[in-house]
Amino acid sequence: MPGSLDEIRQRYPELAALLLVTAEEPTEETLREVKALLDRVEQRDEKRDNLYGLAALLGLHFYQESLVRAVFGERF
Repeated sequence: MPGSLDEIRQRYPELAALLLVTAEEPTEETLREVKALLDRVEQRDEKRDNLYGLAALLGLHFYQESLVRAVFGERF
């Protein structure tokens, strides 16, 4: 398991959704960072789509649906 948030950012982008639940006060920038990190994941489309779905679902806990849709676009 990664030891830090920086390690998630650098080595484990597939765990980017954790940034949403570990941030003291998640911002729109946090949501955009998660999307950008997931864009880097080199997995089959189906698996990557599941990661986008998880991040969007968690995002709905912290943000308005319109923002989550704007950031994730068609992946939402």
